[in-house]
Amino acid sequence: MSAYATELATWREITARLEAENGPLPGSYRAEIAAAEAAKAAEADALDDKAHAQGWGIKDPARAEAARQRAEARRRDLI
Repeated sequence: MSAYATELATWREITARLEAENGPLPGSYRAEIAAAEAAKAAEADALDDKAHAQGWGIKDPARAEAARQRAEARRRDLI
């Protein structure tokens, strides 16, 4: 194995260890993927909230969220 290959393997091992401990490193490809996945999840949550609000007939998202929280609290009380 060449010196370059050894150095590259060492760098990859250190990077993998750091990412395992702390999550994706800033500026890395994995961090970009994690950010994109988080954005998709946030968008899906927003769509769920909008659908929930429409189901309750409430157009204001804050009021819809308050209604959801009240319903969730009632559900927890019944369990």
